Amino acid sequence: LRGIGPYATLIIVDGHRVTNNSRSIDPSTIPSLGVERIEIIADGASAIYGSDAVAGVVNIIPRRSLDGGEVLARAGISSRGDFHETTLGAALGKVFDGGQIMVAYEHVERSNLSGDDRDFFTSDQRQSGGGDYRIVRCAPGNINANGTTYAIPAGGLTQANAGGLVAGSLNKCDELTNQDLIPRQKYDSVNSTGRLELNDWLEVFYDGFYSKRTFYRNSAFSNARLTVPQTNAFFVRPAGFAGTSYTLDYNFRNDLPTNDSSGSAQSWQITPGIRAKLPGDWEAEALFGYGKTRDFSGSYFGVNNPALNAALASSDPATAFDPYGLGRTSQAVLDTIANQVFLAPTNGRLRTYEGRINGSLFALPGGDVKLAAGYERQDFIVALGSARGGPTTPIAFRNFGRKVDSFYAEAYVPVFGPDNATAFFQRLEFNAAVRHDKYSDVGGTTNPKFGVNWVPVDGVKLRASYGTSFRAPTIPEIYGNSNNIFGQSYQNPAGGAPLQGYALSGPNLDLKPKTATSWSVGLDFDPA
Repeated sequence: LRGIGPYATLIIVDGHRVTNNSRSIDPSTIPSLGVERIEIIADGASAIYGSDAVAGVVNIIPRRSLDGGEVLARAGISSRGDFHETTLGAALGKVFDGGQIMVAYEHVERSNLSGDDRDFFTSDQRQSGGGDYRIVRCAPGNINANGTTYAIPAGGLTQANAGGLVAGSLNKCDELTNQDLIPRQKYDSVNSTGRLELNDWLEVFYDGFYSKRTFYRNSAFSNARLTVPQTNAFFVRPAGFAGTSYTLDYNFRNDLPTNDSSGSAQSWQITPGIRAKLPGDWEAEALFGYGKTRDFSGSYFGVNNPALNAALASSDPATAFDPYGLGRTSQAVLDTIANQVFLAPTNGRLRTYEGRINGSLFALPGGDVKLAAGYERQDFIVALGSARGGPTTPIAFRNFGRKVDSFYAEAYVPVFGPDNATAFFQRLEFNAAVRHDKYSDVGGTTNPKFGVNWVPVDGVKLRASYGTSFRAPTIPEIYGNSNNIFGQSYQNPAGGAPLQGYALSGPNLDLKPKTATSWSVGLDFDPA
């Protein structure tokens, strides 16, 4: 909500929290046929739903009214035929005296969308009025000998045709080719609800879901600036060059497989509860939720730099790497160069306990003063895994936990209503709420919210609200899911060679919670 990012919006199901991968919740774990409606609170709601509802709340209400069956089939294809999606679903429900039961299933498949199929996804932006940002790490590549560049010809290079090298020439190429804008995806999801009245004042209910998503993303071809020593079995010396080595800008598109990524996200939860009618219009509810997530992403063909450097230095044609475009590198050598894995699993478990009570305290001339109060406990465990290196590198897990105890209360006070409406006060109501959250690792916070609705005349409502929020950093944000420096090329808006940028991904043990103040004023006008 409000474009602040997924961490600032609290997503819940039927009013309760659901398991997640310690980062954010994926709403598509619930099949669309299993959704009754979606309720949105579009301003800060931390005082009721939790300190992390900075931007608001999305409450997915699972279906409890289906009496019969429904099926869904949908297929779509882009106008160019390069992207398609298929959805199949079914739901079956029964409403009976004193209860209901429903189950829904959905299967979705989406093809990948390659950047090669979209004209705008290119390094050469001259057709759109921009610059030419193509790079020189190409196949065939470019020799850089003491600052003088030589474009390797399309047919390859040996010492026999080295005399044809042109000083100052360059091959240019697009580094964006071959990669997906949208990865190939497939997911299956199922959810179910049930309710049963045990007597005229007590009922039991449940909701639950299971979802598994798989993906595969094609990556761009790897490229690098190689240092080629004169010991290389295929070494070519440009005319006039007397050094012992030079650099060579190179793209591995004809040698190595792309370092594609693939993985899955699996989650499930079951949440049973009990609801009791108390004297007057009071109602109490208690529920327990238990769920798990297993996320995994991996890539298996990263460049092994020590093996590459050894092959570049080898004087044996059987073990040397050929960067001159003639494909003379043995498959055995290529297999040792493209064998670096990066595996990143995340396993999570959530236990949640909730108890609520609500009803009317007493009556005012404008209506009943109502109160809602409750307690919530979250017990979350996450295991962050990582493996980076050779193909036999084991996955190392780090285990973390977080417990959150929360108490909240909300009061609704109608000062003017239908029974005592008067001039310029057709309706006037106040609401106030407060919530205290105590985190086991980042401390506690108390957040209030106040609101007022005033209807001076029919068809006009003035409203205002004020509240505060507190979002604790996620466990991966604190402890890091990896500890590495990542390099990436950025196009230089002034033209010329790309700029190299670096990002450090790792722990930040000093990271503090975020706080927010939310307020709104508005007028609703209904002329008819």
